[in-house]
Amino acid sequence: MKFVELTKTEFDQYAKAYENAHFWQSIDMGELREWNGWKVVYVGLKQDDTVHAAAMLSYRNLFLGTTQAQIMRGMLIDYHNRDLLEQFQKGLLTYLKTIRCMYLKVDPYVWYQQRDINGDAVPGGIHNQDVVDSFLAMGYQHTGFIRGYDDTSEPRWMFALNLKGETPETLLKKFDQRARRNINKTKKFNLRIREMTLADLPQFKRMTEHTCERRGFSDHTMHYYEGMMTIFKKYDHIKALCAELDVSAYQKTLMEEAEKLKQELAKAEEKWNSQPENKKLPKRIEELKTAQGVNCKKQEEAAELAKEGDVLFLAAAYFITYGKEVMYLFSAAYDHYMKFNAPYALQWTMMQYGMEHGFDQYNFYGISGIFNESAEDWGIYEFKRGFSGYVIELIGDFQYICKPGIYRLYQALRKIKHVIRK
Repeated sequence: MKFVELTKTEFDQYAKAYENAHFWQSIDMGELREWNGWKVVYVGLKQDDTVHAAAMLSYRNLFLGTTQAQIMRGMLIDYHNRDLLEQFQKGLLTYLKTIRCMYLKVDPYVWYQQRDINGDAVPGGIHNQDVVDSFLAMGYQHTGFIRGYDDTSEPRWMFALNLKGETPETLLKKFDQRARRNINKTKKFNLRIREMTLADLPQFKRMTEHTCERRGFSDHTMHYYEGMMTIFKKYDHIKALCAELDVSAYQKTLMEEAEKLKQELAKAEEKWNSQPENKKLPKRIEELKTAQGVNCKKQEEAAELAKEGDVLFLAAAYFITYGKEVMYLFSAAYDHYMKFNAPYALQWTMMQYGMEHGFDQYNFYGISGIFNESAEDWGIYEFKRGFSGYVIELIGDFQYICKPGIYRLYQALRKIKHVIRK
């Protein structure tokens, strides 16, 4: 087998047929990397006309004429075939010399050990320590089995839900009571779910800034969101959805509900007048009056909402649809619209889409891997766990230092710069 540069078409065909295909290693992501200033090359191992392993390698100038390179979420290869890995690595190192690579980062999309919904290891489940050992044997440095978030890396911990063999009815039964209740509540609001266009991005960006500030996360640039929507939509691998509230339609629903309550109350009071001995009717009458009060308050709130606009932008999210999974990648929502449960409407819409289009897994993406209430993302984890599912722990990040001397100097200068900024 020879290590060669692949054409874009060759890589695309191999990537889509790969058993564990994922969008991080796709021509879509390759174009997005180029959009964001990286150089991209597709490489692989070929024998005759058959590709046996491949990678989308991206790199950029970094320090003293050297480059930083990355294989996002790892090469597309049989990770349990040590000989194949070593052949790929040998060819890769030769290629990295041609681009004066200082260091290479690889973070394989490979489970470390199988976990359950609570993050506990599954006895006798999947365990891929052998893959970690293979990378260490090839000279890579492992950054560790970390927990928490790091802005410089993709999450090592994720939360996912099985869709294979499920129907909307069977899946809904697996959700916890809060998730089912909130999904059902969204139906009463008649929320409108639609695909966003580039014209919606300024509004989406304002919402992501609000959300990131609230959660203490860093946000992507407008340029990044625009690139992802433009490129992934070209290949039909993204659903950028928003949930909106038609205020006038909502007000109409409330008025119809008020009229129904009025009629039910009149009937109950009339019945009680003719059946004063019926002990259940006073309680029913009280319940209806309470419901009227709630409805009246909602109508007052809706009148205030109408002052904000005819159609309100409640929440939005980017979902990637590639390989066998739907991935919930980015989302945003305003605090003061949370009572409409728009995030639940978006999730449920895409879960149904995933089942309808034959996807096996719904990936909620990143969590911290800290499974107690002190975790900074406990609320996010609880939200995701409400849909049932399981925790995914990946094997983590690896670095291969191609130019140790320059790398040590670079890291030393970074530390000095960090101290000065403090």
